[in-house]
Amino acid sequence: MVAASPFCASGGFDLSANMVHTGWALADPVTGGAYRETEARAQRKRHGMWKGDFTAPWEWRAQQ
Repeated sequence: MVAASPFCASGGFDLSANMVHTGWALADPVTGGAYRETEARAQRKRHGMWKGDFTAPWEWRAQQ
């Protein structure tokens, strides 16, 4: 699981946005504001990780 933050692109293609869109990355709660709407859409459509249950890395670390 990757936390998408500011911007990762190749050839003008936003890789971070694509990872969040497909449900294989989460928007970083501190720096990933640009991806939160994309993440919400992926969650509603149950893409990728959203097909099941998981704990976000920052939530897991807070519980340790």
